[in-house]
Amino acid sequence: MENARYNIFNQLHKGMRAMLYHLALLIQQTDFARDDQAVNTLLELEQLLRCLDLHNGLEDRFIIPALQPCNASLAEEFKREHITANAQRHDLLEQIANWRVAKDDSARKKAGNRIFYDFNELIAFTLYHMNKEEKVLNGVLWIHYSDAMIVQLEHAILSALPPNSLLEESRWMLRAINDAEVVNWMSDIKNNAPNEVFNVFMGLAEQELPYHRWRALQTALSDGMQIA
Repeated sequence: MENARYNIFNQLHKGMRAMLYHLALLIQQTDFARDDQAVNTLLELEQLLRCLDLHNGLEDRFIIPALQPCNASLAEEFKREHITANAQRHDLLEQIANWRVAKDDSARKKAGNRIFYDFNELIAFTLYHMNKEEKVLNGVLWIHYSDAMIVQLEHAILSALPPNSLLEESRWMLRAINDAEVVNWMSDIKNNAPNEVFNVFMGLAEQELPYHRWRALQTALSDGMQIA
């Protein structure tokens, strides 16, 4: 049976994976010699890179300090992996800049090719890193912290997200999580946040969920259902 302990990374990581998968396909489909395709792809890629940078910064600020007294060597290991991730983002930003100053189609295609391969490196490492956080880092947190303490840590992280970033990432999380997770998330907001906040998130859910999932969410909330 799966461990029933609280996974602090689950919802955020599912949203991040959805963003990564979307960009992976979009980059493959982009003809970097065509401005009408490449410009929008690169804007989305830059947004993703900012999101990844923000999340690593929040983990350095909240997760690593919680891990440090429990397993200092593992904390240092994750710090080093964040340094690797930062270098990968820097390489991609450099290639995006190269595309923007390219003089002709050949140079644009060359920069686009580098973006493609650099992004493949980034997505492979990021997926590995997120799996390791959920399988290894979580295991240490579960030994030393109660679920209630871990939920408090998660709330601190979410509170530190800029409002615009939180809303945009919430869109991706809604697209990425399953029905039970949506119900539990919206139930938590309904029970613990002001009505205006709940209404904003329900509005996002209505926009992002297919109609049958949206109706199922409404039914579950009206029935007071919360799925473990």
